[in-house]
Amino acid sequence: MLTLHCLEFEMEATTRLGLYEHSGTALRAALYATLSRHFCPAPPGTRASLDPNHQTYCPACWLLAREEPESTRGKDVPRALALRPPVRTPTDLQPGARWRFGLTLFGSQAASLFPYLVVATALMGETGVGRPVQNGQRGRALLRRVWALNPYTEMRQLLVAEGSKRVDAPELAVTQGDVEAAAARLAAQVRGQGNRVNVNFLTPTRLVAGEMLTHSPVFITLFERALGRLRQLTHWYADGETLPVDVERLLPLADEVQLVGDQTQWVDLHSPSRQKHYATPIGGFTGRATYTSEHWEQLLPWLLWGQMTQVGKNTVKGNGWYEVA
Repeated sequence: MLTLHCLEFEMEATTRLGLYEHSGTALRAALYATLSRHFCPAPPGTRASLDPNHQTYCPACWLLAREEPESTRGKDVPRALALRPPVRTPTDLQPGARWRFGLTLFGSQAASLFPYLVVATALMGETGVGRPVQNGQRGRALLRRVWALNPYTEMRQLLVAEGSKRVDAPELAVTQGDVEAAAARLAAQVRGQGNRVNVNFLTPTRLVAGEMLTHSPVFITLFERALGRLRQLTHWYADGETLPVDVERLLPLADEVQLVGDQTQWVDLHSPSRQKHYATPIGGFTGRATYTSEHWEQLLPWLLWGQMTQVGKNTVKGNGWYEVA
């Protein structure tokens, strides 16, 4: 079964600190640079860094730069984590201001590497994070607290307490039962509200259908990408039994869902790459979409899974994070 650990990190600015409006790319780059610098014995791009044995024990490569083994060439390996950048957070923070970001870890191996993420996040804050704000320098921050949380049960587990050096293992996981119970509650509410469901796209969501970039939140495309991502994550990171996904039954139902309200807008973003020496477009749509359907009981569980895994391109950089309301 696929195990999901949803983590939340609380930081406190110790100097003036600037966040980008969309901070996912910068946070992912800072985390990867810190993990690689302190814990990866093989520089990225070398033959040693591509060795499957190295990628199994290296926290930087397993979490953020894993490549497929020779026996499965051509199959994309999804990253073992998705990033949830700060949203609704001021982009100019003064000393003492606190801000949060999240990570979702997929599978038991990723969860076992959680202590490395705690150390890397603390070091990232000491080195500097965000956009340059004073004399070309990035602001500094302290890691204050870390929680594991389950948005469907509203339970929280404190993993790192303020002022403590103790790091507890994340034991609070999101389970299939949690998702199905939340979907059933939501379906009952929806029936009394005209069978309408709102999906709030909190970060740019970049979906491709038939090799074409989709600029609007068409439900069938969103649903297909959510199912495809869940199946990928299950293939690479599930322990034992996989989730039963009846694609042939679900996709015709999803194709009947109507988009009745579209308050989304396109955001153009680019991600610089030191290896490729050019910036890659990673923009997508944000905002709210409203859908109506007679089949939410069957569709909502998978939509709620997608809320946890995030969907589309560049989830490791914070893209594709949405909330179902």
